[in-house]
Amino acid sequence: MTEIEELLKMDSRIAWAVRVNSGGGKGANGTFFRACRVIAQAGVKAKDMRAVDIFIMLTNGRAGLIEVKNSEWKFNPKDRKEVMQKAAIDSCVYHGGVAGFARSVEDVSRLLDGAF
Repeated sequence: MTEIEELLKMDSRIAWAVRVNSGGGKGANGTFFRACRVIAQAGVKAKDMRAVDIFIMLTNGRAGLIEVKNSEWKFNPKDRKEVMQKAAIDSCVYHGGVAGFARSVEDVSRLLDGAF
């Protein structure tokens, strides 16, 4: 993740990037809370999507999403979390954004290359 964050800081195509903690935790009263939640427009099922690791805004005005995975990762269609992350990525691309899973700095570079 650190190498990808460094790339995003240095790449002139990035207007800004936000690292999101989409997990959750326990509040002072001991109840679970979600740190980030998807809010969707009509026709999009927010319950079927999950926030990803990084939100980006490109200098060409396009928005984007990056979900960072380890170098050995392969998509598992039986993993509900991954399916929900893919739904958010697919929605972003459908609406004109740039988005994808990234296992490396090279994956992010390819994603950015395709956005310009």
